[in-house]
Amino acid sequence: MSIVITYEGCLDDPARLDHLIEAVQQRCHHLQWPCQAVEQHIVGETYYFLGDQETPGHRPGVSTVSAFFDQKMVNERLRGLCVYPPGTETLTLTFNPAGQLQCYQALPGRPYTTLAGYGMSFTQEPGYYLANSSPWVKTTGEVTSHVLIVALLRFLQSHYMSNLVVHDPTGFWDTLDITALTQEHMRMQALIDLFQESDLVKDLLQLVGITDIAMLTRVPRGDELN
Repeated sequence: MSIVITYEGCLDDPARLDHLIEAVQQRCHHLQWPCQAVEQHIVGETYYFLGDQETPGHRPGVSTVSAFFDQKMVNERLRGLCVYPPGTETLTLTFNPAGQLQCYQALPGRPYTTLAGYGMSFTQEPGYYLANSSPWVKTTGEVTSHVLIVALLRFLQSHYMSNLVVHDPTGFWDTLDITALTQEHMRMQALIDLFQESDLVKDLLQLVGITDIAMLTRVPRGDELN
């Protein structure tokens, strides 16, 4: 439950990555946004998302979403920037040698399903990563940062990444409607504030027939998904 901008694409010319880094650094300096140059050498086994499947639950309106991943070996360098707009998550602009937006999240080890079937555990060893070619940045409640992030992404699309695709749940990327953007941020923040009241959440769930809140967070066993 949040407002998240996702983006994906690749550089028109990977040889111009240094120009992109310098241009973004200049804009961050002008906006007084912290930013950090990134140069990583990723070596190991990476897991990447294939898709998901929704399975209806026993209760009306309650379902389970299962995510599916595959893995492959990786040995590549990433270069780019991490940008830190006020009040938001990190805006990650890192690229692989082919110029594609790419980032890797280090995992605490090789993931595997537990015998109980209630989730995932790890082997506690280095060299395992979760790959993501569609980074995201959460902007909930930060209208100004949202506007400026969209402006920065539009700049990148115009000058370096003509195929950049941006998914903005507020519609601001497409419409530039600041009124609708502000209203959506206010609505989402109000929902977050509402659900921080635990007693009120229990009452709302009971109204729709859910009395066991733990059922909303428990991951079903494999035999329950069939």
